[in-house]
Amino acid sequence: MNNIISFFRSWQKRLRWPALPFLLVLAFASSCTNQNPILHNESGKNLVGLASIINLTPNGKEVLIADYFIHPELIDSISLETGTVSISDDDLTISIKGDLEKPLDLLRIYSADTVFSIPVKKSTKIKSLFRLKDPEHIYKTVAVAGDVNQWNPQLGLMKYENGQWQTKFWLAPGPYQYQLVVDGKSILDPYNPDSVDNNIGGYNSSYIVQNPATETPHLQTIRYTDDAISVAIDHSTDLIVLWQNQQIKPDYINQDAHTATIYIPESAKNSHRSLIRIISSNKSSISNDLLIPLEYGQVVSKASELTPSDWHNSILYFMMVDRFYNGDSTNDSPLNIPEVNPKVDYFGGDIKGITQKIKAGYFNDLHVNSIWLSPIVQNPLGAYGAYPNPKTKFSAYHGYWPVSWNRVDFRLGSPADLKEMVAAAHEHGLNVLVDFVANHVHEEHPIYKQHPDWATNLYLPDGRLNIERWDEYRLTTWFDTFLPTLDLTNPELTNMLTDSAVFWINEYDLDGFRHDATKHVPEYFWRELTKKLKKEVMVPKNKSLYQIGETYGSRELIASYINSGEMDAQFAFGTYDNALAYFARQDVSFNRLQSALNESFKYYGHHNLMGNITGNQDKPRFMAYAGGNLKFNEDSKLAGWTRDITVTKPIGYEKLKSFIAFNLTIPGIPVIYYGDEVGMTGANDPDNRRPMRFNLINQDEQDVKGTVAKLAALRTSNLELSFGDFIWLHVDNDVMAYARTYFRDISIIAFNKSNEVRKIQVKLPDIYKNTLLHDLTQTEVTNSNGYLTIEIQPNSFRIIQTK
Repeated sequence: MNNIISFFRSWQKRLRWPALPFLLVLAFASSCTNQNPILHNESGKNLVGLASIINLTPNGKEVLIADYFIHPELIDSISLETGTVSISDDDLTISIKGDLEKPLDLLRIYSADTVFSIPVKKSTKIKSLFRLKDPEHIYKTVAVAGDVNQWNPQLGLMKYENGQWQTKFWLAPGPYQYQLVVDGKSILDPYNPDSVDNNIGGYNSSYIVQNPATETPHLQTIRYTDDAISVAIDHSTDLIVLWQNQQIKPDYINQDAHTATIYIPESAKNSHRSLIRIISSNKSSISNDLLIPLEYGQVVSKASELTPSDWHNSILYFMMVDRFYNGDSTNDSPLNIPEVNPKVDYFGGDIKGITQKIKAGYFNDLHVNSIWLSPIVQNPLGAYGAYPNPKTKFSAYHGYWPVSWNRVDFRLGSPADLKEMVAAAHEHGLNVLVDFVANHVHEEHPIYKQHPDWATNLYLPDGRLNIERWDEYRLTTWFDTFLPTLDLTNPELTNMLTDSAVFWINEYDLDGFRHDATKHVPEYFWRELTKKLKKEVMVPKNKSLYQIGETYGSRELIASYINSGEMDAQFAFGTYDNALAYFARQDVSFNRLQSALNESFKYYGHHNLMGNITGNQDKPRFMAYAGGNLKFNEDSKLAGWTRDITVTKPIGYEKLKSFIAFNLTIPGIPVIYYGDEVGMTGANDPDNRRPMRFNLINQDEQDVKGTVAKLAALRTSNLELSFGDFIWLHVDNDVMAYARTYFRDISIIAFNKSNEVRKIQVKLPDIYKNTLLHDLTQTEVTNSNGYLTIEIQPNSFRIIQTK
């Protein structure tokens, strides 16, 4: 009743009603008939895209209505089944207390003739104690730095009490890595015997928060007809089914202990593309999620029915423009000065070069369907920065030092070149993203020259330089003395820069952004940008944009930017860092990769749009490690400057194929870093930014490229690999197998990282026990009543699919 009263008061205030019609409101709410399986027909575009799930903290959450709704003023009322919810007096914020009676609830938001429904997850965090014994009080300061606090010791300071240092954190179930910072020195926890390899030559202490749940619910698609969908609902008691952002009423769901049949709403027949989302819970935990695309109310059954706007089916290819292909030598403008090492000067790659490769079919032959360009805004003409060994300054070839927000860098091309490139990309079925730099500008940028006070402080209060303090001062730190960080809490500045973003989308018909240094930019900016893109592009042009951010940190920090008001996704660096070690090294168990992937599912969902990278411009190439010429415990930047990184162990190419097969078959969007498709090597920046090689030098490189193209074609032509469920089948130290399923189609992916042939037996879900299967060589695989015996060659993978 408290919830009803609170949302009635909000309603009453908006409509200026007297108190008497309260009973009429209740009568209206209870008189809704079952003429349609959703509560009301959706009208207008107030809520754009699928509403992100609200994840509560132990103390609840403040939800900004503008994160979800373009016109918050049109919200009439709200309700929550088991928790406490209210709207602020200014009608801008929904407050949800952390007192849900079950793991999963549904926030209903009433707006005109539409009822929007947003899933709400109860927090699973518990208080966890960290301590260090010090009976003689020897230490002056002790802190925790790790996954528990974004590796920021300032957020993990311990108090000294009763002979020991201690502090507590609210932590969700799962594994955490950390170190103790004792009087400024990082050490392993001396009282914790558990530690894990940090993949860069050292170790971190390991702490696991146990999950008290006994049986975790699991959902799986089974079958569909013209008007219904059936799913398996093991260990589930509460089922939430949404069409777009509206609940399908229980009257239109037939459910027993193991199966639910859901009738597709008639309203879906009016939409070219819409989505059904399903998630369930029991008394203690929440299931995986299902995402089922519909086309005019029918379940999408063929990948050929998908379009470039179906981002779950995307494969993204990232190229550093200057290092990709030189299509116009007339705009070449290297510095050619002694102060700049040739490795960090301009090489001549440009926009016309990309256009030529698009028209030549390079990306189509590779079966990628989206491309991402490094920044193409004007950068400074001179040399800046310094590196000690070898001593050098740097040109701005990479594009991350903007001196303009709206001009195309003349060394990369012209506005006409960019328009031609985007048009050619769209003609070839490719989305186009560009890198957007919001955090900082170069000191030559006119905005900084005119308003130096619009930057954050270069010096900290104690006089230290505020440079590269990524975690301690992440919202104010500068990248270098010539790169002022913008204070984007300034509304005037944010308005100017978000206008620039809208300009790029509208002027050049782009399909989205990759956002640089996401965690160093205040969330206020990302919210204002996304709000403006919805209002000025997505709704009036009915255009689906994709925004992906770059954040190094814990999964919790990364996930905090992924919601309806900010990003669609970020790069899954946690998955990459673990997969790199597991596929490149023999001494790391696949069990840890399983744990890492499960953590990703917990924070991002099973049908996420996270970027699963093969590499990027800030990390050594996979082949540098797998090829045997770069060690995990050495300075990877120094190695790239001081020696020629080559492939000394050809087995690295086989490891690379397995690594890319993993990236292209797990949930999320695969991201191929230019050159990885042919096995290019290189240590850290700038050695990982060598010019792209289109003339392959050996059979191994040709085989890698052929494998990547085949895997990408497989990904984009099999719905289970983009919209499918995920099921673990087998994991041990050297062998890992999982399945992706979409109704009656299944792909089984198995890896063997050992140097010996391995055989495993796996059990398939019951609905596949009579399914005919084959591998990629079209060899039939014997399915013995749902049991498969899979033989996998050393350092290789196998994919087995529905025949």
